[in-house]
Amino acid sequence: MVVKSFEAVPAEIYSGDDASFPFTIENVGESTATGVMIKFYGLGTDWENLPKEPESAGNLEGANPSENIAGESYSGEFTATSPSGLKTDNTYTACIRVSYGYETYAEGKIKVYKKDYLDSLPVERAKAIRRSSGIESFKVSNAPVKVSLMGLARPIIIEGDKTVTRKLSFKIENVGQGGNYWGDEKDRKVIITAHVGEHECFKDEEVKLSRRGTATVSCSFNIDGSEIENYETVPVKVTLEYKYFIDSCTSIKVLKSPE
Repeated sequence: MVVKSFEAVPAEIYSGDDASFPFTIENVGESTATGVMIKFYGLGTDWENLPKEPESAGNLEGANPSENIAGESYSGEFTATSPSGLKTDNTYTACIRVSYGYETYAEGKIKVYKKDYLDSLPVERAKAIRRSSGIESFKVSNAPVKVSLMGLARPIIIEGDKTVTRKLSFKIENVGQGGNYWGDEKDRKVIITAHVGEHECFKDEEVKLSRRGTATVSCSFNIDGSEIENYETVPVKVTLEYKYFIDSCTSIKVLKSPE
């Protein structure tokens, strides 16, 4: 989500005049922004007719980059009356806070080999495989909170029909211009759900993330050797659910009352 425009119209007014603050927001990510609310704040209590309630934009559909389709946008306007009887010119700051629910999703593949299969390969080829990353691919949707797959530096190698246990780590990072909490900085919950193959690695696991921070969470999973023939890639799917906000501010100059 971005604020495409937010300004005071006009940028200069006389004391006691009304001011308009039009805005346009756009969902530039790939998920649907749910429960979008726009709150107007920042002007002092000497202003009159200030908006008392946030404005609802409902749900805004996300972008589809593969088909070159932009995300849904929403435009609105707040109004307020500037302080009357000013003896000097003053410049004020007005802001909007756009808050919404959002989702990051990611899909990837990890590599699993049978030991007997590797032993059957030319030595140099087998060495190259053993030294390669255990992650074949990992793609993340465009969103303000990202997730990275870690903790699998080498492919999983299984001997015979044994079951092996491995651990995956996920780094969660706020890369947007806002925060993943609404108002209360103590509420920084990101809900992570992850599957490795058909098995749940996480189910609604909660992590907290600071506005410019990262968090790392890990989980264990099993791979059954009896289900693997020579070599396979096992799918990994991750979903992050969270609340997010962005702020945007503008200035307006209020000229003293004309004599």
